[in-house]
Parts: sequence; structure tokens; C-alpha cells
Amino acid sequence: FISVMLLIATMFLGFNACSDDEPIKGNTAIGSQIKKMTFGNYLTADISYKDSKPTGSKIYSPYFPLLHADVTVSYQDNKIVVTSKGNDNEGFGLDGDWALTYTLENGIAKNCVSKTPWENETVTSSFSYNSEGYLSKITAKTSSSTEVIDFVYNNGNLIKYDYTDSNNYKTTYTITTSNIENKSKFPIELYTIATEIAGGRNLMFNSLYLSYLGVFGKTSVNLPQKVSWKYYNESENCSFTYKTDENGNIASVKANYDGEAMNFSFSY
Repeated sequence: FISVMLLIATMFLGFNACSDDEPIKGNTAIGSQIKKMTFGNYLTADISYKDSKPTGSKIYSPYFPLLHADVTVSYQDNKIVVTSKGNDNEGFGLDGDWALTYTLENGIAKNCVSKTPWENETVTSSFSYNSEGYLSKITAKTSSSTEVIDFVYNNGNLIKYDYTDSNNYKTTYTITTSNIENKSKFPIELYTIATEIAGGRNLMFNSLYLSYLGVFGKTSVNLPQKVSWKYYNESENCSFTYKTDENGNIASVKANYDGEAMNFSFSY
């Protein structure tokens, strides 16, 4: 559980407040600027900005002194490029060099080409949106496989997503929504998708990284209370407990997964 959550952390390192440029279409508001994220006692991410846009992050661990990674975000015409160089002997998924190139249309991601050390192959992802501006489908293809995720919303909140793997096996994730407003525009409900999806490292983790920018359309109005899914014959769930600051932003999250817990904190 810890290794999965820390790996997810590597992709949350550039979340951003609104820039001076034209607002990204599809997003009604951009969340508060997150400057530091801490994941238990294992990992800390310091995020840097220029002109209100994230330029990268330094990842380090007080628990594992040799573990570190440098993430860089660059902006081009209709493109965002994310690269990372890391050293990790602990199995947290920070090791090696990787690169992702997102192509945008009217500020919204339409496809992504990713090259990662984990699978040692190129993954091409495409993204579709519904009429309300929410992400409705992600299709990821390699030379030998195809993975698809379909998203379902109700009253501005993600309530379900179906993941279909390359063998045509489908896993359904059901989301119970809390009554806490998601003022930070932080996509908590997408955390657990990476626990079961092999392609999550190059697909969903990076979607999470850019989701806060509005690059993947609107974010759910409310924070999730629980995500449940059934994998073959086993039913599992991940529940969330929150604390907010005086501005209503997420200050900390306690994620409980299968009897284990991980605490996350955020500084703005």
C-alpha cells in the first residue's frame, strides 16, 4: 500500500493556481497553489513555480536518505512536457528517467505519449470529454495491449469508473461522495485506480499530475468519502478522512485501504 501511494505521489508534484494566461477551458476554477506535500514519514515534495505555473519539484525522503527525484515541467505551444530523473533503491517507483508529452486542444489534453523505465516501452493515450467538460474516457495503447477507462458523473461528481484491461476483463470502481466541497480541486478519488491498474504508472498517475491544472477538464465538486471495487472475487475499498484549513483547502487526508492507513498533508 505504501509503495503504491508513494508512487502516486511522484505525479502530484506540479499542482498549480490560475496563471496569467487565458483560463484553461473546461475548468470553472483552479485550486489553491500547493507548495509542499508530505506523505507519511516517507516522502516530501517541494514544488517550485514561475509566473504561477509549476516548473518542477524536488522529491526527497527523511526516512530513506538516498531516495530522491527531480521533476521538470515545461510549456510549449499546445504541449506540456514532464520529465523526471530519480534514484530509488527502495522500490517506490522513483528510479530512472522518464518523459511524457501531452498535446492540448483549447487547453485540454487530447493525447499523451509516455516513455517510462518501468515498462520500457512507449504508451500512447487519448482522452475524451463529455458535454459538461468532464473527462469521460482514457484509452492507452502499446504495441501489444490496449487499456480503457470510462468515467461516469452525477451532479458534478465522479461516481463510477470502469477499467477494461487488454484481456477485456473489466473492474468497476464505485465512489461514495462526501458533503465536503473540493475547494482545492485535488483529484483524491483517482488515487485508488493505480492500486489495481498496471498501466496506472504511465497513464493515471500523470493524469493526476495535470488534473489540478484543469488540463483534464473539470474536477469533482465534492471530495470522495470512499472508493470501492471488486477485483475478481475480492471486494476492496479505500476510505478518506479530511481536515481543512481556514480557507477550506485540504490540509490533510487519511487514506484507509484494507486495514492500513497513510496520512498526507498539504501546505499552500
